[in-house]
Amino acid sequence: MSMKRLIIVPTDFSPAAEKAAAYAAMLAEQLSAGIRLCHAARSPASETIANTQLEALAGKFKRDINKLGNILTPGPQVTLLHGGPGLAGNLGACLSADMIVIGTSGTGRQHTGWTGSGGKNILQSATSPVLLIPPSATIRPPVKIAFATTMGKEDYPILNMLEALARDLKTDITIVHVDTGSYDHETRKNLWLSFTGKIRNDKETAPHFTYINIPVNSLAAELNDIAASGSADLLVLSRDIYDQLAAMSTSGHAAALEMAANLHIPLLVAAPSA
Repeated sequence: MSMKRLIIVPTDFSPAAEKAAAYAAMLAEQLSAGIRLCHAARSPASETIANTQLEALAGKFKRDINKLGNILTPGPQVTLLHGGPGLAGNLGACLSADMIVIGTSGTGRQHTGWTGSGGKNILQSATSPVLLIPPSATIRPPVKIAFATTMGKEDYPILNMLEALARDLKTDITIVHVDTGSYDHETRKNLWLSFTGKIRNDKETAPHFTYINIPVNSLAAELNDIAASGSADLLVLSRDIYDQLAAMSTSGHAAALEMAANLHIPLLVAAPSA
């Protein structure tokens, strides 16, 4: 990559957030990426505490990454945001990155360091891909990526982003085609060829792609099965598929987040289409 990637890790210093930070450190080493740690301080007193915690976490980042053999120069950048009316704007500025990595708990809570609507809406409002790290995730580079998609043209940018990521991580990609079950074999084949034909880079050195299809009416169960079976160690959802998961539950986005926390593998939700 000609430009260095930037990974942002919002944190509330909880065990779930520390798990996300550890995963982000591993990714940073694999991708030679920079890291920015972010926390929102709500008062002068909490700002002093947060500064100390952020600096300690930044030091741990650098020690962990150095152990992996990749010394970052300079070390992780630390950003402290202030609470109050301007927080929403500051939040948007802080979350401008190639990827946002956040911790989740079994209840679907996001451990980001922002409370109220700012924290709840990070996933819905983010313009960057959001990687959700469940508490049971294993800290190791993914080797099998599964991408749940309708294979529509709005997902072409996601496909190319994942293809570049898979090259760097040396992983395979399974395209999980979510459909209504109304396609015949020939239609699915043509859709597959059209979709994978949109890869912009050298196809001869592209990652290995495989194809499966799942019915939309059992979407959540099928995605859980993919994660539980070991068919993937990183599950990627297009924003449309994520929104469908939320719409299929009376709990909306909270239910989708809870599913993410209980998958046992990281879940990457793609940025919305431009």
